[in-house]
Amino acid sequence: MKWLRLSTKQYIDTGIKPSTGYRVVTNMRMAPEFSIMPIFGSYAPGTYASSFNFLWLSTFDPGSSGFRSRLRADYGGAGDDTIFEVDVSSLPAGQKLTFAIDYGKTTTINGVSYTSPIETVGSNNNIYIGSINSGTPDSRPCRADFSEFIIYDAAGNELFHGMPAKIGSTEYSSTPAPSNCYWDTISGTYKQQAGGTGIIWFDDSDDDLTTKDNSVAQGVDYGMKVLAEGDSEIAYMNSKYPLFGADISSNESQFKTYSITLTGINSEPTPAYPSWVYNNQYYRGEGTAERTALTIDTGFKGGKIKSVLMQHNGVTDAQWQARARQYTYFSLNGTNINTTLGPVEKHAPNYTQLTSSILTLDDGTSGDIPIFAGQQGTARWNTLANFNGGTYSQTFWNIPQATVNIDSNGILTLKTSVPYYWLQRAFQSGGHTYRARWCDWAWYQGVVITVTVLNTPYKL
Repeated sequence: MKWLRLSTKQYIDTGIKPSTGYRVVTNMRMAPEFSIMPIFGSYAPGTYASSFNFLWLSTFDPGSSGFRSRLRADYGGAGDDTIFEVDVSSLPAGQKLTFAIDYGKTTTINGVSYTSPIETVGSNNNIYIGSINSGTPDSRPCRADFSEFIIYDAAGNELFHGMPAKIGSTEYSSTPAPSNCYWDTISGTYKQQAGGTGIIWFDDSDDDLTTKDNSVAQGVDYGMKVLAEGDSEIAYMNSKYPLFGADISSNESQFKTYSITLTGINSEPTPAYPSWVYNNQYYRGEGTAERTALTIDTGFKGGKIKSVLMQHNGVTDAQWQARARQYTYFSLNGTNINTTLGPVEKHAPNYTQLTSSILTLDDGTSGDIPIFAGQQGTARWNTLANFNGGTYSQTFWNIPQATVNIDSNGILTLKTSVPYYWLQRAFQSGGHTYRARWCDWAWYQGVVITVTVLNTPYKL
């Protein structure tokens, strides 16, 4: 995952003013500290009736004679804020926490949700990242890392989609990034640091489409993971009881757990379009873009039996992402379009919303084990130049997939596949030429897969 690392009152102006029903989806990483930090937001000065704010608070609590840490989502009126408690009592010094944030009328933090009695509301001030904009930036610094940052309107349309870009990078544009900043895929512009001292830093922990989780994620389904000494990428099972199948004669841990986040815009598929046929007929096709996303050496060698448990906590509509590319050329009216489009409506495939656990026992090579089960994800786009009557809908019968494979030498491999569909049409009439191509594809954004491996000489 790519991150922008903010501090010393640094902030980025998204250029988007919030309105009723708006949402923000992002991942944030930070080391807990005893302070009040503005994370993102906007409100009109002198009133809380236009709050669209998200904050970190860690303050002294007289009731417990200790410090209380929490995240707070503010809505449209005084007393309508929502508190998400964060337990940092047993967190090692300097250890960062990662928060998957979906802020809106229903706010979800790492799987814990709360629905406000009122809707998110508007403000005349742009949403700041790393600060709260009341006409002037908040005076308190935000020391946190941000990954992709997406702002949706009430209809679910993306208004801002910031991708972290490193200075000099041409990953998203032929124009090099002028600083460590966001590339907004909606406006096609860089959004740079708008204030604060020093510079925003950039961190890239990408391993293709996945990231090894170097921080602790707090959730409702399990407690804190204990990081392996000397290797922050591996988390051992936190259990004081003998576990079935474990070799109690060995001092080495035989359970290792890996947390992997599927994230980011996947590389755009490149369909093998046929040559143009000018007969006004539609030509269609489909395929999948497959790749090896991650390999991990578990250290479990020697051909011993391995048990692999794969889990995910479900895919929400917000985590179901789709894109389309439209190319349209018409010499009659000068139309010449070649652009990507975000959907105006989308729904995750059936059954992927359910929590899933898959357990396999493998004596040798496991083969590719699929993690997701589901069907019929959908997306709908508003098209340009009246292509297909101004709208296009797609049903993804093939869904995005991730598979896990472990071989006899303990090498864990994660593969991903992205489905895509395409069509094209062309004709010539009255001395003019019309050509159109469409390709759409889908993937998962921010879905966490947990893979636990047991190594044992025993028969299970």
